[in-house]
Amino acid sequence: MLLVERVLLKHRLALVAVGIIAAVALVLLGVTRDIAAALVSYGTLGALVAGAFYTSGFTTPSAMAVLVDLMMLENPVTVALLASAAAATVDCIMFFAVREALERSTRRLLKRIRRFTRRASFILPAVGFFVFGTPLPDEFALALMEMTEINPAKLFVIIFSAKLTTLLLLWTALLA
Repeated sequence: MLLVERVLLKHRLALVAVGIIAAVALVLLGVTRDIAAALVSYGTLGALVAGAFYTSGFTTPSAMAVLVDLMMLENPVTVALLASAAAATVDCIMFFAVREALERSTRRLLKRIRRFTRRASFILPAVGFFVFGTPLPDEFALALMEMTEINPAKLFVIIFSAKLTTLLLLWTALLA
Protein backbone atom coordinates (compact mmCIF):
# COMPACT_ATOMS: atom_id res chain seq x y z
CA MET A 1 0.00 0.00 0.00
CA LEU A 2 2.86 2.41 0.81
CA LEU A 3 4.35 1.85 -2.67
CA VAL A 4 0.99 2.65 -4.27
CA GLU A 5 0.68 5.86 -2.22
CA ARG A 6 4.25 6.87 -3.17
CA VAL A 7 3.49 6.39 -6.84
CA LEU A 8 0.27 8.32 -6.48
CA LEU A 9 2.12 11.19 -4.76
CA LYS A 10 4.72 11.22 -7.55
CA HIS A 11 1.95 11.23 -10.14
CA ARG A 12 0.16 14.05 -8.33
CA LEU A 13 3.36 16.10 -8.20
CA ALA A 14 3.80 15.49 -11.94
CA LEU A 15 0.23 16.69 -12.47
CA VAL A 16 1.04 19.81 -10.46
CA ALA A 17 3.98 20.51 -12.76
CA VAL A 18 1.78 19.99 -15.82
CA GLY A 19 -0.88 22.22 -14.27
CA ILE A 20 1.63 25.01 -13.66
CA ILE A 21 2.94 24.77 -17.22
CA ALA A 22 -0.62 24.77 -18.58
CA ALA A 23 -1.51 27.78 -16.41
CA VAL A 24 1.49 29.73 -17.68
CA ALA A 25 0.55 28.87 -21.26
CA LEU A 26 -3.08 29.91 -20.68
CA VAL A 27 -1.97 33.22 -19.18
CA LEU A 28 0.46 33.90 -22.03
CA LEU A 29 -2.24 33.11 -24.59
CA GLY A 30 -4.73 35.37 -22.80
CA VAL A 31 -7.20 32.54 -22.26
CA THR A 32 -7.50 33.21 -18.53
CA ARG A 33 -8.69 36.76 -19.22
CA ASP A 34 -11.38 35.44 -21.55
CA ILE A 35 -12.49 32.91 -18.92
CA ALA A 36 -12.45 35.58 -16.20
CA ALA A 37 -14.48 37.95 -18.38
CA ALA A 38 -17.04 35.20 -18.98
CA LEU A 39 -17.20 34.43 -15.25
CA VAL A 40 -17.74 38.11 -14.42
CA SER A 41 -20.95 37.96 -16.42
CA TYR A 42 -22.20 35.38 -13.89
CA GLY A 43 -21.56 37.74 -10.98
CA THR A 44 -20.90 36.07 -7.65
CA LEU A 45 -21.59 32.68 -9.19
CA GLY A 46 -18.52 33.23 -11.38
CA ALA A 47 -16.27 33.61 -8.34
CA LEU A 48 -17.79 30.48 -6.81
CA VAL A 49 -17.20 28.49 -10.01
CA ALA A 50 -13.59 29.67 -10.27
CA GLY A 51 -13.09 28.88 -6.57
CA ALA A 52 -14.37 25.35 -7.03
CA PHE A 53 -11.45 24.73 -9.37
CA TYR A 54 -8.98 26.17 -6.84
CA THR A 55 -8.79 22.76 -5.20
CA SER A 56 -6.67 20.14 -6.91
CA GLY A 57 -3.04 20.21 -7.95
CA PHE A 58 -3.91 20.15 -11.62
CA THR A 59 -6.56 22.88 -11.64
CA THR A 60 -5.23 25.22 -8.93
CA PRO A 61 -2.63 27.06 -11.07
CA SER A 62 -5.15 27.88 -13.80
CA ALA A 63 -7.83 28.75 -11.26
CA MET A 64 -5.41 31.11 -9.52
CA ALA A 65 -4.72 32.87 -12.83
CA VAL A 66 -8.45 33.17 -13.57
CA LEU A 67 -9.16 34.39 -10.04
CA VAL A 68 -6.48 37.08 -10.27
CA ASP A 69 -7.98 38.24 -13.57
CA LEU A 70 -11.42 38.13 -11.99
CA MET A 71 -10.12 40.17 -9.03
CA MET A 72 -9.00 42.83 -11.51
CA LEU A 73 -12.51 43.06 -12.95
CA GLU A 74 -14.52 42.83 -9.73
CA ASN A 75 -14.05 43.63 -6.04
CA PRO A 76 -10.93 41.59 -5.18
CA VAL A 77 -11.92 40.91 -1.57
CA THR A 78 -15.39 39.67 -2.55
CA VAL A 79 -13.94 37.43 -5.25
CA ALA A 80 -11.32 36.05 -2.83
CA LEU A 81 -13.93 35.41 -0.11
CA LEU A 82 -16.34 33.61 -2.45
CA ALA A 83 -13.63 31.63 -4.21
CA SER A 84 -12.05 30.57 -0.91
CA ALA A 85 -15.43 29.45 0.45
CA ALA A 86 -16.11 27.39 -2.69
CA ALA A 87 -12.60 25.91 -2.65
CA ALA A 88 -12.81 24.98 1.03
CA THR A 89 -16.21 23.38 0.49
CA VAL A 90 -15.03 21.30 -2.48
CA ASP A 91 -11.80 20.35 -0.67
CA CYS A 92 -13.72 19.20 2.41
CA ILE A 93 -16.13 17.14 0.29
CA MET A 94 -13.19 15.49 -1.49
CA PHE A 95 -11.37 14.91 1.81
CA PHE A 96 -14.33 13.14 3.32
CA ALA A 97 -14.73 10.95 0.27
CA VAL A 98 -11.22 9.57 0.89
CA ARG A 99 -10.90 10.33 4.58
CA GLU A 100 -9.36 7.08 5.81
CA ALA A 101 -6.73 6.88 3.06
CA LEU A 102 -5.94 10.57 3.49
CA GLU A 103 -5.48 10.23 7.26
CA ARG A 104 -3.29 7.13 6.78
CA SER A 105 -1.17 8.90 4.16
CA THR A 106 -0.91 11.99 6.38
CA ARG A 107 0.33 9.93 9.34
CA ARG A 108 3.07 8.36 7.17
CA LEU A 109 4.13 11.74 5.80
CA LEU A 110 4.17 13.22 9.30
CA LYS A 111 6.60 10.51 10.48
CA ARG A 112 8.94 11.29 7.59
CA ILE A 113 8.70 15.03 8.11
CA ARG A 114 9.45 14.72 11.83
CA ARG A 115 12.50 12.61 11.05
CA PHE A 116 14.01 15.31 8.82
CA THR A 117 12.90 18.50 10.55
CA ARG A 118 13.41 18.17 14.27
CA ARG A 119 14.92 21.64 14.73
CA ALA A 120 12.59 23.61 12.48
CA SER A 121 9.39 21.87 13.53
CA PHE A 122 7.92 25.03 15.07
CA ILE A 123 7.51 26.67 11.63
CA LEU A 124 6.02 23.63 9.89
CA PRO A 125 2.37 24.40 10.75
CA ALA A 126 2.74 27.84 9.13
CA VAL A 127 4.28 26.27 6.04
CA GLY A 128 1.45 23.70 5.98
CA PHE A 129 -1.10 26.51 6.17
CA PHE A 130 0.26 28.04 2.97
CA VAL A 131 0.55 24.66 1.23
CA PHE A 132 -3.27 24.53 1.25
CA GLY A 133 -3.27 27.61 -0.98
CA THR A 134 -0.88 26.07 -3.51
CA PRO A 135 -1.15 23.21 -5.99
CA LEU A 136 0.89 20.93 -3.69
CA PRO A 137 -0.87 17.79 -2.37
CA ASP A 138 -3.13 18.56 0.57
CA GLU A 139 -1.96 15.62 2.66
CA PHE A 140 1.43 17.34 2.70
CA ALA A 141 -0.25 20.39 4.28
CA LEU A 142 -2.12 18.17 6.74
CA ALA A 143 1.12 16.45 7.74
CA LEU A 144 2.98 19.73 8.20
CA MET A 145 0.15 20.98 10.40
CA GLU A 146 0.11 17.62 12.24
CA MET A 147 -3.57 17.10 11.46
CA THR A 148 -3.77 13.31 11.32
CA GLU A 149 -7.46 13.28 12.26
CA ILE A 150 -9.78 15.37 10.14
CA ASN A 151 -12.29 17.55 11.99
CA PRO A 152 -14.80 18.98 9.45
CA ALA A 153 -15.29 22.45 10.96
CA LYS A 154 -11.62 22.96 11.78
CA LEU A 155 -10.56 21.75 8.34
CA PHE A 156 -12.98 24.09 6.57
CA VAL A 157 -11.79 27.11 8.57
CA ILE A 158 -8.12 26.30 7.95
CA ILE A 159 -8.54 25.68 4.22
CA PHE A 160 -10.75 28.75 3.79
CA SER A 161 -8.26 30.93 5.66
CA ALA A 162 -5.27 29.52 3.78
CA LYS A 163 -6.86 29.96 0.35
CA LEU A 164 -8.08 33.47 1.20
CA THR A 165 -4.69 34.51 2.56
CA THR A 166 -2.87 33.06 -0.45
CA LEU A 167 -5.17 34.80 -2.93
CA LEU A 168 -4.93 38.15 -1.15
CA LEU A 169 -1.13 37.88 -0.87
CA LEU A 170 -0.89 37.01 -4.56
CA TRP A 171 -3.18 39.92 -5.41
CA THR A 172 -1.12 42.31 -3.27
CA ALA A 173 2.15 41.06 -4.78
CA LEU A 174 0.85 41.59 -8.30
CA LEU A 175 -0.23 45.15 -7.47
CA ALA A 176 3.24 46.06 -6.18
